[in-house]
Amino acid sequence: MDGITEKRLLKILAFIEEIEKLKHIKRINTLSDCSRQESDAEHSWHLAMMVLLLKDELGEKFDLEKTIKIALVHDLIEIYAGDCWPANKKEIEEKKAREKNSAEKLFSQLPKDLRKEIEGYWQEYEDAKTVEAKTVKALDKIVYPLHYALSETIVWHKQQSTNGGRRVYGRPHVKHNKILAEIFEHYNLRVDRTKRIRLEPSKQKPTKLIK
Repeated sequence: MDGITEKRLLKILAFIEEIEKLKHIKRINTLSDCSRQESDAEHSWHLAMMVLLLKDELGEKFDLEKTIKIALVHDLIEIYAGDCWPANKKEIEEKKAREKNSAEKLFSQLPKDLRKEIEGYWQEYEDAKTVEAKTVKALDKIVYPLHYALSETIVWHKQQSTNGGRRVYGRPHVKHNKILAEIFEHYNLRVDRTKRIRLEPSKQKPTKLIK
């Protein structure tokens, strides 16, 4: 790289180039105009904006900067693992293993101090024990009915396609906060009232850039 010889900076720039691939990872839901599927990068931006806009509405104190960082980092490992919906216990375990391997491969590309910080945000999201992580996890579940309401296109497994089935997946992650639970129900009710196309996620293969 012309003009830059400092190894730490080169390593950071290489990581910045690598995470650009998040823009290519497709999620199962479509954009509001149904023109295409949403990317992981767009999803992460939307979550970060939701955190910023709702910070004074949730009725509890949390570290705004840290919560936004968790939102931006939480899906980075899908650069290698892809985005998918496991349909059963076996697939859930396979997904966890794939994501753990992806985390090791991705975050090891950073300088040690930055790896500890960035991987820490991802692990905090996975553990979902802090208010910051729980907030991002809840919003991550809210964006599904939000997108389905806007696009009038819904993507669910057969066992989740009943009137109440859609809520089973997300409700445990929003119940800790009254406002988040209300927002979750608000968008699910909008989905219930909307005439929509129904798609099966099994027909959408996980996007993987690197095997």
